[in-house]
Amino acid sequence: MTKSETADSLTLMRQFDEMKKKHPDAVLLFRTKDEYLTYRQDAVKAKQILGLEIESIMIGGVKTEVASFKHNALDTYLPRLVRAGMRVAICEQLEDPKQKKTEKEDVGKSQKEAPHSKSDETQLTNTTMPRKKKEKAPEQEQPKAKAEAKTEVKSETKAEVKTEAKAEKKQDVKSEQKQETQQERKPREPQMVTVNGDKVTHGHAFQGKDSQDWYFTAKLNGDQLKPQKMDPADLAAYQKKEMTVPQLMERYYPTKLMPKVPEVAFKTPNVLAGPEGNITIDKFNVYKEKDEKRPDFGKYKFYAQIGENKMSTVASRQDLNAYFDRVMTPGQLVEKNFGERLHLSSHYQQFRLPEGVENEQIRIAKDRSDGKWKVSVDLGERGKTDKKELSFDDGYSLYKTKTATREQIAAKYVGDEVKSLLAAPAMKMEKSASMKM
Repeated sequence: MTKSETADSLTLMRQFDEMKKKHPDAVLLFRTKDEYLTYRQDAVKAKQILGLEIESIMIGGVKTEVASFKHNALDTYLPRLVRAGMRVAICEQLEDPKQKKTEKEDVGKSQKEAPHSKSDETQLTNTTMPRKKKEKAPEQEQPKAKAEAKTEVKSETKAEVKTEAKAEKKQDVKSEQKQETQQERKPREPQMVTVNGDKVTHGHAFQGKDSQDWYFTAKLNGDQLKPQKMDPADLAAYQKKEMTVPQLMERYYPTKLMPKVPEVAFKTPNVLAGPEGNITIDKFNVYKEKDEKRPDFGKYKFYAQIGENKMSTVASRQDLNAYFDRVMTPGQLVEKNFGERLHLSSHYQQFRLPEGVENEQIRIAKDRSDGKWKVSVDLGERGKTDKKELSFDDGYSLYKTKTATREQIAAKYVGDEVKSLLAAPAMKMEKSASMKM
């Protein structure tokens, strides 16, 4: 390592230590020429997260760990550090004070030498002046011609000055316009940055043409998002500045803010835990129904192939966004949309009855009138729910694979009715108490 390189390394280490005191919880990246450097504990973090190689070098007689990468790889590595939960600070190298002193000394020397050159110039001009007068002397013999020439020269110079002034004004106007356009074209500061490192800008609400509806939209990395119709309460809160752009993004574009899953999940078969062992998802995609005779014509649907079983269902808007934004794996989408058909226990875990409902109050039996299996809940004095018919897959999961419980089946079919019945008696008691008072 040369003397200049060791001096640069010492300067960088000194700046690193100063910045580390101010930002102890941030990973510091120092730009030097065509690469970024990081030292000590930050180099160890970069190795763990980014897989960079660490080099141990001697700086100021101390063995120091250093990790580096090319400057054009910043767009790749920076999002990965942010996704890993790291705060990142990018630092530009400051000038060395010693170099500033040497520059000032050089400037002082040049200023001291400057007067000699001026005296030489004045001497030259003084010697040349008498010769010019001698050469101009013969012109005095023709005063009339000279006067005419002066008037012509004056008129020409005035015209030239006017045209030059106009041209300068035009140039000034053009330069101002260029500066304004350059200022307009400067990238806006992002209103928020997602966990994936995407920048959100231009978030705003607007009223639709020829309608009373209002919409919210924004740009993600410069790409315009599809406007979403706003709820009147959200619009009022936004206009009163009680609701911010990040909050509106979370409400109307939730999948844009979620962490993305690895792309490999969409290229390799996903495996789920089934009732009789692991289930492999051989194929999963999205398509638009083209059969005009079907009731779901024109709607987007999920298609899944698991062994010989081929299944499809209408996809919700939220699940479609999760698929295209790559925030849910095919396995998670299959589990959510086809869990009932596959008799997955994970599908039924989302259904829960409110507290206060006993297992003895749940009735699942075959209806004698039509011979179909139905579920209901008897809450005694608070009332009974309607009987709801079970699907074949839910009955199979309950009695055959036993991946669903009685409570989960009841919560799935009559959970909302149970909640309303539990709330009704409390309201009656309050009324009766007020009447007695």
